[in-house]
Amino acid sequence: MFGYSPVVTFASSSQALFIETADDPAERSTGLVNRTCLGDNSGMLFVYPNDVENTFWMKDTLVPLSIAWLKADGAILEIEDMQPRTEDQHSSPAPFRYAIEANQGWFTAHGISVGDVATLPPNLSAS
Repeated sequence: MFGYSPVVTFASSSQALFIETADDPAERSTGLVNRTCLGDNSGMLFVYPNDVENTFWMKDTLVPLSIAWLKADGAILEIEDMQPRTEDQHSSPAPFRYAIEANQGWFTAHGISVGDVATLPPNLSAS
C-alpha cells in the first residue's frame, strides 16, 4: 500500500532509505509513474509473492532513477541507472523477490553495491 514510513537499511551504509511499498499488481504496475520529484532519501520497494523475472521501464516516469534488484534474503543482485521517459528494458540478471527504486545515483552515493544486503521492513507480503 502506498505511503512513506517503512525504512530499508543496508549493511554497508549508515543511510536509511524511506520507502513506499508497492505490493500488489496495480501498485507495482504504477510504480513512480508521473511523479515530478522524489525525496532525497526516499524510494519505492516493489514486493513480489515469489521470485520473478520482470522487466522495468521508464516510459511515463519523469525522474531519473536507479534500481536495485534483491534476492529474497535482501542481497543485491544488480544496480542499474534508468533514464526518464524511455522505453529501454531493465532486467535483473537472475530471478528476484524485491526491487528498490531511488533517485539516480543514490546507491552509489551511499556506498551500496552488488552483494550488499538490505534489511527490509518486517511483515512484507505481496499479492
